[in-house]
Amino acid sequence: MVFLSPSTHEWHEYAASGNEELYMNLLADRMEPYLRSSGIKYVRNDPERNVNGAIQDSNAGYYDVHLALHSNAAPENLSGKLRGIIIYFAPTARSLQILLQIILKQYTLCLIR
Repeated sequence: MVFLSPSTHEWHEYAASGNEELYMNLLADRMEPYLRSSGIKYVRNDPERNVNGAIQDSNAGYYDVHLALHSNAAPENLSGKLRGIIIYFAPTARSLQILLQIILKQYTLCLIR
């Protein structure tokens, strides 16, 4: 089971419009059909709680994966130049390896289109 945890950082404003919480929740919305179609069960964090609440909720359950969705800030000299994703995972977690393969496949398909 996946604990899907989009950002709760509404104060991280984006340059053009919106903020990190908005866009990471939109990303989570778009991930849900892929998770369901792949037979992966998931729950989402409560957007009314902060990051500490999400961690507490995740730790209180029995999840195979805590998938945190955040956009990382770049130093000013690299503003607007960094793209892509960073994934940290325990290499011995088989369920996580399967999920990451699905994410990577979908991410790669989006780049090709």
